[in-house]
Amino acid sequence: MAFFTARSHASPASSKITFFANSFCPFAQRVWIALEIKGIPYQMVEVIPPHLEKENYNPPDLLDVNPEANIPCIRHGNWGVWESGVIMEYLEDLAMGHNLLPLGNPQLRAHCRLWTDHINRKILPSFYSLLLTPPPSPQSQLDGVDDELEAQNRSNTEQHTMLVATLQKNITALVNASHATGPYFLGSEIGYVDVVFAPWIIRLSRVLSYYRNFPRPEIGTRWRQWVDAIESDERVRRTVSDENSYHGVYRGVGEDGWDSLRAAWGNGATGSRKTIVEISYAKKVVAQEGFGLGGDVWGHLGVQEEDAVNGMTSA
Repeated sequence: MAFFTARSHASPASSKITFFANSFCPFAQRVWIALEIKGIPYQMVEVIPPHLEKENYNPPDLLDVNPEANIPCIRHGNWGVWESGVIMEYLEDLAMGHNLLPLGNPQLRAHCRLWTDHINRKILPSFYSLLLTPPPSPQSQLDGVDDELEAQNRSNTEQHTMLVATLQKNITALVNASHATGPYFLGSEIGYVDVVFAPWIIRLSRVLSYYRNFPRPEIGTRWRQWVDAIESDERVRRTVSDENSYHGVYRGVGEDGWDSLRAAWGNGATGSRKTIVEISYAKKVVAQEGFGLGGDVWGHLGVQEEDAVNGMTSA
């Protein structure tokens, strides 16, 4: 439905809000869902990042307020703001449409911000660490291989198990902090934390479960109830592309992990696969968090170990 939603918002809006984004950036999807839930009129202008499209076009209206052409970005009149979290706070401050943060309850608002921080600092790094790590080879492909390759695959399997467990632990902590009966984080209505996490809930089933065998939510659990609520919400669905489109974006990384990035960037490898939209962020958080993966991972991601220790990337 994302294609049709974008097309229906191609004309200038009465609010004078222009939303610069693309359909496959999860950070842009956060803002997109917020706009849909709030019912704020907006114009959407699709911008393809330069690492995906050599001849990408940055609209002058975007560059006027955001010379770096960062997306997502909102232009409101002659003023602009970017970074998904900052944009969502700005939309809340406009007090237009449905409130995502609860009114008149400072403690509950702080609770939402605390668990938004958990999503950003814990869940997303573990999500991308799992996605960017090459999957272990099936046992059927190891028949007759030498001991060194078999040992390497055992190491990859242990690494994969650790990364799955880390992501599960971080999601469980978030679920345990949510409303007891839900279905959303604070109860019966979708809110701020739901919107912040929704793009990755969508990608858990379409990307991580498909390419990394990440366990799907068990029927009857609070986690399954939350996922079902997000997946079935009409306003969220308006920002979701068809499943094959996600494979078109994530297949290279999904099948080969960081090996596909070397092909995409031309670092002595062959291949024409494109990298994912959010690769700069993914590289940064994996380098910063580490997850015990070590310097080899940083090297595969094009990151110097000393930069990783300092929280910097070479990209």
